[in-house]
Amino acid sequence: MVIESERRWRLLGPPRLLAGPGEIDPGGGKQACVLVSLLLTPGRPVPVETLVDRVWEGSPPRSASAVAPYVTRLRRVLERADAGVVRHTPAGYLIDCGPEKIDLHAVRRKARHAASLPAAGAADLYGEVLGDWQSAALAGVPGGWAAGVREVIGRERLEVFARYGRVLLRLGRAAEVVDLLDPLVAEHPTAEPLIAVLMTALAETGRPSAALHAYARARAAIAEQLGARPAAELVELNARILRPGRDVPVAGCARCGGA
Repeated sequence: MVIESERRWRLLGPPRLLAGPGEIDPGGGKQACVLVSLLLTPGRPVPVETLVDRVWEGSPPRSASAVAPYVTRLRRVLERADAGVVRHTPAGYLIDCGPEKIDLHAVRRKARHAASLPAAGAADLYGEVLGDWQSAALAGVPGGWAAGVREVIGRERLEVFARYGRVLLRLGRAAEVVDLLDPLVAEHPTAEPLIAVLMTALAETGRPSAALHAYARARAAIAEQLGARPAAELVELNARILRPGRDVPVAGCARCGGA
C-alpha cells in the first residue's frame, strides 16, 4: 500500500501519479483527458456533458455513457495505487483528492502566497515555484481543449516569471533578471510582461541600447504574429529609456503585467 503523504498527481508534464519513489501512468488518450478534467477541479463535480465535449470535441458519441468506460479504468488505477476514488454524483464525476496533492494547484498556491510577502521572501518563494514549474502542463494529452488549457497555464507561468523579475529589480538584482529573462523572451517574443521587465533590467545594468533593441524585436514580433502594436505602456517605457537621466519604472498595465 502506498503511504498517503507520498501520493501526488503531476499535471506539469505528462499526467502521472507519483507514488513514493516511482510513478504510475494512469493512461493516455481520452482517458488522460478525463483524468485531467477532474484534477483541474479536485473535489468538484464535472458534468458528464462537459467531459463529452472535452474528450470528443466536435464528434460526440451517441450516448454520454461513453465516458463511463474511461472512468472505470481510472478507478482501477486509483484502487491499485490506493490513491482515492472517482465518484459519481448527480452533478457529474469528481475525483476525491485535495488540491495540495496536485502539483499545478500547489505551485499556484505558492505563487499567490509569494505575492503577499516582502521582496526578499517573495524572491525566494518565486524561485522555488519556478523550479517546480519546469515542464509544459498536460504534456501528451490530446485535443483542442487540452491545448487551450496548456496555453493558459503557460501564460500563468510567464506571468510568474515577470513577477519574479520585478521583485528582483526591487532588490537591486537587475543583472540576474537579464540572465533569467533574456532566453525566455527569445522563446516568447510577444510576451509583453517579460519584455517590460527585461527592458528595465537592461537599462538598469547600463545597457540602454540593448533595451531599445529588445523593444524593436518585440514590436516586430507583435506586428508579425499578432497583427497588433505593443501596449501603450511598453511604448512609454521605450520612450523613457530614450530620454537619458530619467527613472525607468516597469510598465504597469494588463498586457505588461503591472509593477
